[in-house]
Amino acid sequence: MKKQITIYLIGAVVCFFSFTGCTKFDDLFNFENISGVEGTSSWGAPIINATYTIDDIIQRFDSTGYIQVAQDGSLSFIYMVEKDKIIRSADFLKLDNKSFNSNFLINANTMSNSVSIEHHTAPIDFENAFLRILSANIKTGLLQINITNEMEQSYYCKLTTPNIKTATGQDFSITFSPSQTSHTIDLSNYSLMPGDNNTGIFDVEVGVNNNGTPPAQAHYNLNVNISLTNISIKSVYAQFSSYPIPFNEIIDFDLSSTNYGGDLTIYNPKIYISTKNSFMMKGAIDIDTAAFSGDGVYSSIITNPPVTINVPISPNSYTTEQVDAFSSINLNTDYNKISISGVAILNPDGFDAGVIRIDENSEISLKLKAEIPLDLKITTLYYKDTLDFDLTQILKDIPIADFQFIDTLALRAYFESTIPVNAYGQVYFIDTTSQEIVDSLFSNTKIIYGSFSGYPSPTPAQMFYLTGDRIELIKNCNKVIFRFKLDTENKEVVLNKKHYLKAAIGLKAVLNYNNLTLNP
Repeated sequence: MKKQITIYLIGAVVCFFSFTGCTKFDDLFNFENISGVEGTSSWGAPIINATYTIDDIIQRFDSTGYIQVAQDGSLSFIYMVEKDKIIRSADFLKLDNKSFNSNFLINANTMSNSVSIEHHTAPIDFENAFLRILSANIKTGLLQINITNEMEQSYYCKLTTPNIKTATGQDFSITFSPSQTSHTIDLSNYSLMPGDNNTGIFDVEVGVNNNGTPPAQAHYNLNVNISLTNISIKSVYAQFSSYPIPFNEIIDFDLSSTNYGGDLTIYNPKIYISTKNSFMMKGAIDIDTAAFSGDGVYSSIITNPPVTINVPISPNSYTTEQVDAFSSINLNTDYNKISISGVAILNPDGFDAGVIRIDENSEISLKLKAEIPLDLKITTLYYKDTLDFDLTQILKDIPIADFQFIDTLALRAYFESTIPVNAYGQVYFIDTTSQEIVDSLFSNTKIIYGSFSGYPSPTPAQMFYLTGDRIELIKNCNKVIFRFKLDTENKEVVLNKKHYLKAAIGLKAVLNYNNLTLNP
């Protein structure tokens, strides 16, 4: 009967350290130093003699790489968001397709052998909601002009504008004749020089020739159709309005479980905003939400939202600013998200910032880093788990006769910790019939004492005994509950990768030689 309890106790201890430690089981068990049968009538075996460090735990459990270690060994949960080219000049350095269509009434020429000339105007619109353009270098675009008319007399139609410059810097000009009534002009490398409100004017000059034949009618209709399509801009000198780009990042941070829970406070959370801004104008980022959230729970990191961060001009490298308006966070295991939202604003001063040059390659890229140091206070943080326990199954293939001389099993545990966290543990045995707790393993539930002075904190050696009565009691159990609770004694503590827990656990079986019979 006693051998299977020995095996179970070893399993219980191993199960406990599977939650709190990270040394491989192959390394935990060292049976090379088994003392054998001693003159003190006891048989002993070391079960665990190992050191568990916070650094070991991180390497085992943090497969995501979110936990980072500073040079001084302090730990932080760090999450990075990178948004490349969140604002690009190409987003607004373009013009919508525009067209203008107008009929002009042209007087017939009644004077023989002469040319009568008259002028009309045709407006043109370079509308852009974000720019008041002074001058713009065109990258691509087409200008199409069509002339239709009822002219009987010979004529020409000349369109000229100071608002479009050729590649050589001359005012745009084009002349139509009766034999040519349509032109399409590639505006690549042309320039725009609009007036107020991004508008321009074509001068429409019409010359009517009288070759000596009197006109049949007093007036003619002449239609001018002008269209601008696919206009994109290389660079521009302009006044620029504010240009907002909203952002909303949701980071999975699921702490929820039916097996653990509790409350803790995290101190000194930080957010860093790094930007690269090749616009020749400053920007800003307004953060209106930075919070932990869950089903029905919400805890803001920002003390007084929104928080504004300046985005300086930095064309070649990232510049970083720290958000300082953050408070401590009270969390529990119902939280499962980190939410960060706000708006990035280019040129927050708008048109009041004056004339600015914008290049087609100008852009803003953003890096957002949330840093949550493991600088915390644990109020009540617990872990529990229920495991099947079948003593009959454990005994099935184990010979008992070899252990008929064992009176008592004793488990001795000693811990030394530099981790500033108390650990309370208990193992409960659940009766098969009543489903009630009928026994527990530990006599003192505070099994590990936290170190709050910077020095190792030893836990008094603890002894746990199982004798015949208790062994009989747990024979009728089919489940065990493991429950562990952590706290920091209402102190703010900082976890460091150098913190460690030393564990020494041994098992003794006290032998009764009175029942021993030696065969001759």
